[in-house]
Amino acid sequence: MCSNFITAEGTICLADAKKGEKCEIAGFCKCCDRQSVRRLIDFGFIKGRTLEIVEDAGDGNLTVDLEGNRLCICGNLSSKINITPCRHRHGRHR
Repeated sequence: MCSNFITAEGTICLADAKKGEKCEIAGFCKCCDRQSVRRLIDFGFIKGRTLEIVEDAGDGNLTVDLEGNRLCICGNLSSKINITPCRHRHGRHR
């Protein structure tokens, strides 16, 4: 994990997520350079979007499903993406 990683409560870096997890993109590490941020935004990694981990190589390299698009993310980039794991939300029962 990047030493400049700023965490809010419940936020982790994408590289720490496991296969089958669904999460919401929370932003980027403050050390992520502009070129990497632009590349990630071009791929659709925008704050608030939901993704699911399809494959986890265990070394930070991941395959994710980002709203129907499968993308392979190297460990160098996945460690710079902040996520919030999705919680199952229950509706009100009357």
